[in-house]
Amino acid sequence: MNRARAVLNYPTCATVFVIVISLVVRAALAAVMGFSIDETYDVVMARHPALSYHDHPPAIMWLIAAAAKLTGSENHLIVRLPTLILSAAQLWLLYRLTAIAFDKWAGVFAVVTLCLAPLFGLYVGTIAVTDGPLLFSLTATALFVARAVFGKDEAHVGDWALAGFFFGLALLSKFSAILLLPGLALFLLTVPRHRRVFLTPGPYVAAAVALVIFMPVIVWNFENSFGALVFQGSRAALGGGVHVGRALTHTGILIAGIGPLVWVIQIITLIQALRAGPGDERRWYFAMLAVVPIVFFFALDLFGTNGDQGPHWLAPAYLFTFPLVGAAVVRWRVRFPHTVWWTTALCAIGESAIALVLVSQTLTGWLGTFVPAITPDYDPLVADDADWWSLRAALEQKGLLDSRHFVLVGRYFFCSKAQLVLKDSVPVACLDDSPIALSMWRDDAALRGRDAVIITTWWRAPQPLAAIETKFERVEELPPLWIMDHGRPVMRIELKLGYNLQGPIFERPGDDR
Repeated sequence: MNRARAVLNYPTCATVFVIVISLVVRAALAAVMGFSIDETYDVVMARHPALSYHDHPPAIMWLIAAAAKLTGSENHLIVRLPTLILSAAQLWLLYRLTAIAFDKWAGVFAVVTLCLAPLFGLYVGTIAVTDGPLLFSLTATALFVARAVFGKDEAHVGDWALAGFFFGLALLSKFSAILLLPGLALFLLTVPRHRRVFLTPGPYVAAAVALVIFMPVIVWNFENSFGALVFQGSRAALGGGVHVGRALTHTGILIAGIGPLVWVIQIITLIQALRAGPGDERRWYFAMLAVVPIVFFFALDLFGTNGDQGPHWLAPAYLFTFPLVGAAVVRWRVRFPHTVWWTTALCAIGESAIALVLVSQTLTGWLGTFVPAITPDYDPLVADDADWWSLRAALEQKGLLDSRHFVLVGRYFFCSKAQLVLKDSVPVACLDDSPIALSMWRDDAALRGRDAVIITTWWRAPQPLAAIETKFERVEELPPLWIMDHGRPVMRIELKLGYNLQGPIFERPGDDR
């Protein structure tokens, strides 16, 4: 015990210890939980490697494809392994970034605090979605920029080139990475001694390197009418009203995701850095990187047509508050050592409890006794993460997995769930009006004359279900299907069987067939 304490007195050893513990916990979660809706889409798209996709840039799909190809498996842990590795690497980079700006103990507490925030420690760092490679790449970008601007030679081309390389990887992960640039520009412009950086080749070398890395996405969008850029850009469209309730609701969800105590500390340290101004340039650096995306997404919630689509959208913004938190905790530890350690322990206990509840609910469903929203027909805590192997088993049992049948879905979430388990056994036709559905089966001619297993639950296609049914010779009800997860039902799916498709089911502008 004394030896362990002695080791933890060294900041680098303490950081490695925290990273290892975090990795073990997240790997356990990754092995137990089914694929989320976004993960399911990513896995399905990864089976068809491309320069980019209709929803996001390709980084996570490429990583999933590589993992599946190397191992020959789409096991939950295998698919999530790249995210787990990148998350561990990102924690180390965060430690180094904070140590450069402040000191090594600040780096330790930055890493600890991030691990204690459920949004980062249990979600972004575990599941195979765009945010894992995004946060890794943004942290690396900020690290090499910090090495350049806070080092002895702020015009060092090598550091700027590496920053550009990792920023290119961030853009390959998610378009929102672009929000790093306004904050970085504000920092360089508002700190007088750094303005001359714009007269050196460093930033322009970084921009050129990033552009080369991002080129596959540019090429794909050029060949596909800039579909992904238009789709993601439409999410930032401004509406005609002010949505205070929505903004407050989403902020509340974000606070719950990060953890109320961690979020309060982040906001306090961010405000302190803003009040200190450019004179405290190291804290100002992180404040500028954080405040631009925070303001952007809050404004989007207030004035946007759709608002932000989840707390993970704000993860890159709050990422850059963790160095500020780490530096503040180092100061507080001198004055209130017992309070700091007890608070850290309580946060660790709280996050462990959340993880335990999620895992135990997934395995047993015990919360159904206490939570009215969990019904025999739908468990909202587990259903979205359940894999639809029950659908495949039911269709096999009924003899519906053959060349005469296809599956017809009116919600793209379900399209991905069905495609994941059905693979190439039968086509899955997706009628959802989301642009993401363009990545799904779109060949009317190949479907005519076939019978369709129609998933009618939560239909949201532009064509009403009744209109779709008229395109078949006849339609009959099928018994409902329960999606099973760890041996228990978590969602009821309603099915119909349409016989002999008579005409086209996909609506295309200008299609006069």
